[in-house]
Amino acid sequence: MNKEQENHSRVQFLTETTTFYLVLFFLLLIAYFPSFQAEWHFDDSANILDNSPLHLTELTPSALKRTFFAYPEREGTLLRPVSNLSFALNWFFNQDRVFGYHLINFLIHFLTAVFLYKSCLLLLTSPKFSSRYDESRYFIAALAALFWALNPIQTQAITYIVQRMACLAAMFTIIGICCYLQARQLPPHKKRKRIGYYCSAFIAFLLALGSKENAVLFPASIVLIELIFFKEEFRASKQNILLLLLGLLFVLCFTMILAGPKFFLNIFTPDPNRSFTSGQRLLTQPRIIIFYLSQIFYPAPFRLSITHDIQLSSSLLTPLTTIPSISFLVLLIVLSFLYCRSYPLFSFAILFFLLNHTVESTFLNLELIFEHRNYLPSFFLFLPLAALVSMLLQRNSRLVQFLISIATILLIVFLLLGTMARNKVWMTEQSLWTDSLEKAPGHSRSYINLAHGYLSQDNLKKAFELYWLSLDKYSPNPQKTRLIAYDSLGNIMFRSGNYGKALTFYDQALAVPHEKVYGEQVAGVLSRKADTLWITGQKQEALEVMAGLTQVKSEKGVYIQQYGEMLIALKRVKEGVAVLQQVFAHSDMKSEEYRKTLLNFALVYARMGVMDKSSLYMHLAEILGVPVVPGLLCFIETSLLAGNPVKADQAIQNILSQITWPELIKILNEQSSDIPSKALNYSLLRQYANDWLAEQKKYEKSKILL
Repeated sequence: MNKEQENHSRVQFLTETTTFYLVLFFLLLIAYFPSFQAEWHFDDSANILDNSPLHLTELTPSALKRTFFAYPEREGTLLRPVSNLSFALNWFFNQDRVFGYHLINFLIHFLTAVFLYKSCLLLLTSPKFSSRYDESRYFIAALAALFWALNPIQTQAITYIVQRMACLAAMFTIIGICCYLQARQLPPHKKRKRIGYYCSAFIAFLLALGSKENAVLFPASIVLIELIFFKEEFRASKQNILLLLLGLLFVLCFTMILAGPKFFLNIFTPDPNRSFTSGQRLLTQPRIIIFYLSQIFYPAPFRLSITHDIQLSSSLLTPLTTIPSISFLVLLIVLSFLYCRSYPLFSFAILFFLLNHTVESTFLNLELIFEHRNYLPSFFLFLPLAALVSMLLQRNSRLVQFLISIATILLIVFLLLGTMARNKVWMTEQSLWTDSLEKAPGHSRSYINLAHGYLSQDNLKKAFELYWLSLDKYSPNPQKTRLIAYDSLGNIMFRSGNYGKALTFYDQALAVPHEKVYGEQVAGVLSRKADTLWITGQKQEALEVMAGLTQVKSEKGVYIQQYGEMLIALKRVKEGVAVLQQVFAHSDMKSEEYRKTLLNFALVYARMGVMDKSSLYMHLAEILGVPVVPGLLCFIETSLLAGNPVKADQAIQNILSQITWPELIKILNEQSSDIPSKALNYSLLRQYANDWLAEQKKYEKSKILL
């Protein structure tokens, strides 16, 4: 190629690439911009909203380091630090406002599509193809990337905020592949540049691993690329075997470092928290993978959902589709190997897809099915389809070319509209789980999460009905589901004032066999049971529940505060103060339990007559934003103890600007489901409120007489 041809090729590349990027960005923006206000969903709460180590308030090294260990199930465990850091930075700038999170997810998706386009271009210029696609490689790469990026199945990975983990792992994986391909195709004399690309690929791999563990298959993907696109023959040479063994060794070492040496011993051990064994999962996954392929190539919105009703394969003959599914996948693999020289794009697309499903779609005790698991494996599935479209456009009459062009444009429009339709479903919790319930009526998750939505809207009747129906539906975690359902039924009864039934449901929740006797969910049930016992006058029993809970959950400030407050209310002040001191060590200053503890100390010191210290704690609570009603009730009591009724009068007037008089009386009679503080002297506050009301009536009567 002479210099003039080289310059022309470079100009063509820049023009076509820039045009494609603009078209891609514009189409993706149309598809995803409406979803930038979509609500938080499902695992977003545990991983982001309730995950306090991610809630950055300052960009200091220690605060940033803390985010690396923000694994919600076991705080202090290093897991997915890159993803966690990205969420923490989002929190620093946006707190719980969803727009910023959706914007970052969208940009990650766009960048992933850009590097997929670059990778497809590099594959099409590899030695295997020489000059076969010189005239059409830009079109093929662009069409393949566009089909992938606009596919409605990707919405679960992008619009579901927490699945940024999957998106980041995929983005860094494709960046690593792109860097490797760049290095592989450089001329021999550019050693320094080649080393730079290899180093970049390795860094991208590390970042992908730090985002989600399924990126561990990156070395195996590189081996696959090497064998199909850069080796003359796909055979079992010493070099090829060595590459495969090194890739396998890395996967094994990384798994042992991450999960410990017992991981391999426990792979086939039945998980008591799952409704299936590893063997059943392994038999079921071929049917699910074929279902994934059907969704990818026919992604009609009515076929997509956050949950799916999947029948388990309990044997090779149950259901009857088990053996045909396994046979079909085996046939695909065999054909991919047999025809890898004749049809390398097809072989690579299939093998890459199946290879990158081996972590999440084989025997590991993960849930059976989630659409976001296809985000990375589906990268190259549309590459052979795009090449076929290009070939048909080149080898047919103008009429056929016109018809194929129209069909391609209509397909892109179908994908765009499908993505917009799915994003509309993701807009609210109610729309998401209503859609899920319609498509998977046999799955308990749809009922549980839709009930959560109704409960947040105070529609207790509808929420109760859905929680109750969930009890006899399929669940991948039956014990956890039953515990959540009974606990939620107890909460509804508690909010309805039916404390006897609330205790019954809490006891049923606690009777559910659970691996972690004092797991977080169980601890919450015990805490709520203690509150219910307290309201019904069974205060000693409530204290015993909290004593047992705080011995095990000694690091949880919210339970320590609850226990200490009970002790103070029962006039065991010295013990209560000693317990509450631990809250300051275990809780964030902005947490509710920290602020409540400040109020409790204000009450204790006011009763001791040490008004300076009482005022100091009240002042600190106000600075940290103590809730209005609890803070003002505490202020009334401390003002009365200090002999300052004028300040108490101002406080009660402030309270009545927030709530009604009947609501206040219900709180003071300790009949409210939302008790501000157990440590308050409610008899003193009731007497004061009655006296204040009598004075108000007397004053109003005198005004009328005048």
